[in-house]
Amino acid sequence: MAVFRRVYQPFEGGLSPVRSRWLVLLRYALRDVFASRIFVAFLVLCFVPTLIEATLVWLVHNPTARALLHMGTSLLVIDERFFYRVLAIQGGLALFLAAAIGPRLVAPDLADGALALYLSRPLSRTAYVAGKTGTLLLLLSAVTWLPLLALYLLQGGLEGAGGSWPTGGCPWRSSWRRRSGSRCCRSSRSRSRPGCAGAWRRRACSSPCSSSAPESARSSIRFSGPTGAAC
Repeated sequence: MAVFRRVYQPFEGGLSPVRSRWLVLLRYALRDVFASRIFVAFLVLCFVPTLIEATLVWLVHNPTARALLHMGTSLLVIDERFFYRVLAIQGGLALFLAAAIGPRLVAPDLADGALALYLSRPLSRTAYVAGKTGTLLLLLSAVTWLPLLALYLLQGGLEGAGGSWPTGGCPWRSSWRRRSGSRCCRSSRSRSRPGCAGAWRRRACSSPCSSSAPESARSSIRFSGPTGAAC
């Protein structure tokens, strides 16, 4: 705002830490942006394509719903081109979003002379740029890669759980268990110190790699130390 009368009083409250002062600009910028009903309506509209694409992902893994809607499996294919189209649609919406938000973040400060007031406070130029840029990045992330990541996790969960919500059948969980089991077997070769032989013996004997791993992997934990064999 423009200052015509110098009758304002100095701020008597506590100052924010230096590293987090840019968050003050971020908070007030978001408040000003969400004060516009037109912007809120457009932001909600940006999530409509994501909801439609999430419904398509769910239909691919739900044969009953496809039979009721008389839809074939050839019409819905979830592959890399599907996610590319999703990113293209959300990127186009993000372009209009950036064009609507960007000028409103800096133009009022330049028009009303508020930039001089900002920099006269204990606020650096880097903090000012970080607060304004962080507002734009936060809103653009909510429209572009965050919905795409949610669709990817939904596709992975439904693919691994056989058409239902993931309750333990996710493919990345099984692969993580295999990698952690092999890492357990590899790390057992270096645990031959006398001080940790007793604790490692109990841990190695109860580890999942001793029963689920092949013979070549199980033989790696049968090491001999000063206190005897581990398993």
